[in-house]
Amino acid sequence: MRRKLRAWICELLLPDGHELVPRQVPDRFLWLRRIGIDTVLDIGAHTGRFVTTIRKIFPDAWIYSFEPLDDCYRQLIEAHRKDRKFRGFNLAIGEESGTVPFHRSSFPESSSLLPMGLLHKENFPCSGTGETVTVKMARLDDIARELPLGSRLLLKIDVQGAERQVLRGGMEVLRRADVILIETNFQSLYDGQWLFKDVLDCLYAEGFRYFGNTGGHLLSPIDGSCLQEDSLFVHSRLVDEKGVLRRP
Repeated sequence: MRRKLRAWICELLLPDGHELVPRQVPDRFLWLRRIGIDTVLDIGAHTGRFVTTIRKIFPDAWIYSFEPLDDCYRQLIEAHRKDRKFRGFNLAIGEESGTVPFHRSSFPESSSLLPMGLLHKENFPCSGTGETVTVKMARLDDIARELPLGSRLLLKIDVQGAERQVLRGGMEVLRRADVILIETNFQSLYDGQWLFKDVLDCLYAEGFRYFGNTGGHLLSPIDGSCLQEDSLFVHSRLVDEKGVLRRP
């Protein structure tokens, strides 16, 4: 009963912090549909809520999802087993290939390749306990070479502080991507993680432009400060000199 109560409290405190696109897809995402995405790489899939939502926006796109935790992966596969254009992989994505320690949180959506930081534990104590498990990891570039990627690529990254590892192991994919949905942090919730400015510098160097956010912000329940947001980046080849999205 106590465990269920802790999980319920976490759901209240983290209502949108791990959902890069709201489950109800509003008209404001029509611009994203116009880009004509035909391939989605879903890094950090958890149990597949993002897949359900992004499928509403891109009904004909191929979706490749990656989830390292075995139980979450099984739920992911079961939830989307009837989707003929979906494939799931029981993998973490990072800078190297092999088996690595993975920090599983008592609130599974807060699990990470990185140790949880003190600020996270102070703000969300219900997620601060857990265990270290061993998971398989691969570089995104290595995996992508084996996949039939289309001509319009959306890369979604929701990896609880391990953005640097994903991006550095996927620079070839990054240069092919048209849109990136990525969870970015303004305060450090995991030890050694990149913050918003680090992600911004990396993506701008590869030709991306910050295009706002999907409306998902995680605020501190202690002082109301912004901890993270769900950021949108669009490659400059899709944007004109005035910063306006080009018509297809």
